[in-house]
Amino acid sequence: MQIKKRLKNKTALNFWFDLVLLALFVLTGITAYVDKQLHEIVGIMMTVAVLVHLGLHWSWITAMLSRMRKVKPAMRLKVILDMA
Repeated sequence: MQIKKRLKNKTALNFWFDLVLLALFVLTGITAYVDKQLHEIVGIMMTVAVLVHLGLHWSWITAMLSRMRKVKPAMRLKVILDMA
């Protein structure tokens, strides 16, 4: 029961954090035309948010990278090209 609650909390955190990231992305685009200094500040905030986002998902990233090592090289190239 506690695992479900923790998963639900983590999912909610990811949802709201992704929503904040989306808002910062949109705000960065809007402020590019309005105020250069504000654009730079929002850009720095977005950079920090992306780094936090990567930190929150670091276990998933490492799991996917370890799975990639087990895939045949030809298939690995296809997966890498699909991600690009």
